[in-house]
Amino acid sequence: MSDIAKREFAELAVSGKNYLTWALDAKIMLGAKNILKCIQDPIVGTSASGISELPTQAEKNQALHFLRHHLNATLKNEYMTEEDPKVLWHSLKDHYGHQQNGFVVRVILHVGSRVIDTTALLDSRATTYFMDMLFARTYSIPKATKTKPVPIEVIDKLLLLLGAITKGTTPL
Repeated sequence: MSDIAKREFAELAVSGKNYLTWALDAKIMLGAKNILKCIQDPIVGTSASGISELPTQAEKNQALHFLRHHLNATLKNEYMTEEDPKVLWHSLKDHYGHQQNGFVVRVILHVGSRVIDTTALLDSRATTYFMDMLFARTYSIPKATKTKPVPIEVIDKLLLLLGAITKGTTPL
């Protein structure tokens, strides 16, 4: 009986804090069980045997059971009415998938009379702001040469291979 309750990996937490690893682990295991097609969009065309690669109802049931087995009890109750593994997968992705870009935020820059709608990567240990020179050039963002180059270290305390920062943007 203990084998039935055994999980191959951690269940998805209600907070979704482990969604990225959970989704990757689930995809790997569904692939290993040859039922990954149950959560994917159908492939246009047919297999070598001429038979469409759509999942059978038995495969869908197996995939749904597997996914629900790896959900927190609260999430099982919340998604109780989902009877299709693909619908459940996409519902969870819609709810928690934004965490894939957890460190990318939308930024709206006002440069003169122009508005630039873009994204920025957040670095929790950054001590200043950085902008890609191509981005600055493309949008004609004013730059100034720094009086003293700023050496940049990456997380393991090594110097950035591209060298020190020699230019900065002027206040917008």
